[in-house]
Amino acid sequence: LRTAESLGMTTKDYAWIGCETIDSPFLQEMKDTNAIQGVISTVPASGTGQITDIFYQKFQRFTGLSSNETDPYALYGYDSAYTLAYGLHKLLEVDKVAYNPLSPSKQFGD
Repeated sequence: LRTAESLGMTTKDYAWIGCETIDSPFLQEMKDTNAIQGVISTVPASGTGQITDIFYQKFQRFTGLSSNETDPYALYGYDSAYTLAYGLHKLLEVDKVAYNPLSPSKQFGD
């Protein structure tokens, strides 16, 4: 984040998604700077519900392990990928925001 801040990449036009918990020493060190603004941090947790049940079913089919044997970071990784995919789908397909990876400076209505 310090490098991103020095490059001007911590303005309102940016969001950073990470796996550091907000109380980690790294982010606590950054809390008095503007770089911490816009940081989305996730933490592993055991969930319940339909999506969690689907994950456990697929995980068991793939690994042969039961939900009790599942590493909590497996669900964390699944949640992270699911959340990112959902957000990108909404941005690009639902909200119809144009994105051209060949022209990153001309994005999002510039």
